[in-house]
Amino acid sequence: MFPKTLFSYLIRTYLARFGIALGIISFGLILANIFDTLNHLRAVSFSLPIFLQLITFKLPYLMVEILPLIAFIATLAFFEYLIRSNELITIFNAGFSIWKILMPVLMVVIVIGIVSTTILQPISSILIESHERLEAKLSKKNSDATLLVNKGVMVAEHYGAERRFISAEAVDIKNHSLSKITILLTDENNLFVNRIDAEKAIIEHNEIKLFKANIFGHEITPIMHDNFTLLTDLTINRFTANLRPPEYISFWQLPEKIEKMHDTGMPTTKYRLYYYNHLFKTLMMASLVMLAACFTSKRQTRKQDNRKIFLAIAGGFTIYLFSKIIVSILTYNGLAPILSTLLPILLLMFGSILMILHLHEIG
Repeated sequence: MFPKTLFSYLIRTYLARFGIALGIISFGLILANIFDTLNHLRAVSFSLPIFLQLITFKLPYLMVEILPLIAFIATLAFFEYLIRSNELITIFNAGFSIWKILMPVLMVVIVIGIVSTTILQPISSILIESHERLEAKLSKKNSDATLLVNKGVMVAEHYGAERRFISAEAVDIKNHSLSKITILLTDENNLFVNRIDAEKAIIEHNEIKLFKANIFGHEITPIMHDNFTLLTDLTINRFTANLRPPEYISFWQLPEKIEKMHDTGMPTTKYRLYYYNHLFKTLMMASLVMLAACFTSKRQTRKQDNRKIFLAIAGGFTIYLFSKIIVSILTYNGLAPILSTLLPILLLMFGSILMILHLHEIG
């Protein structure tokens, strides 16, 4: 039986190391964010409050994304503290196995992972979108975006003196075609010019070729054309390139957005990967905790710990980044996103368990 006093002590010890790791990495991210912001907006003048908003709005998103690495570093620091204080060997000599020591750590990590996915990620998605909008406003970048509407997708285009709002119920990227398309044209003063409804459109060679098009002007009766062509600067990829990034969407809203995009014919791979990355984030954090435990043994000394700590940090970072690369490789070679995301996590988890069993006696 696990004594409650020891259990709560291990939780407090781990939380303290997690807080220290979080603070140090946050400070590093703030410095990197400051230099990045100053570099992007070096030709723009802005006030201190705006600058602080740019820095703070992006930080929660960055923290949520690297939380597994923070858990890994915190676990290394947790075991390093127990070794230096001779508490680890005392706990082992009292008959407790590495699994019992890991139990409170894993419980803390699971809670943190769940809170991160269900609460922190939705908040960070709002803040990172606010950051990008503010940065676009300051740099005067074109912030026109592709919008998912109730039935399909909509884009805006300026062509000459005209402004066009183009919506389609479905997009076929492969065939460069749109289905059930509506184009609303206004002049430079946003006054209505005409509206075009068509069954189908093909976008290629700087032209929108409309089929079975009805043109509504100021006249009551529409004009029917079997074929009608508009010059354009759009390409079919424009309908996907400026879609709202998955980072701007709450974890709770992602399944609905993915389903709507799929129905519209839009590519959803990037959005599915982002969703499953957060869905399985708790498992990834637990896997990295067990990986950190592989660098600790019953016979480890302080001198050995000093040599291993640098190797452990480098190894953890490398394995984590490599797992991200593997996910992309598997996904874009035909494996389902859910399996591509889960497979490296499970391999890391089972590999860590086998390593721990090799290094420690089961108690």
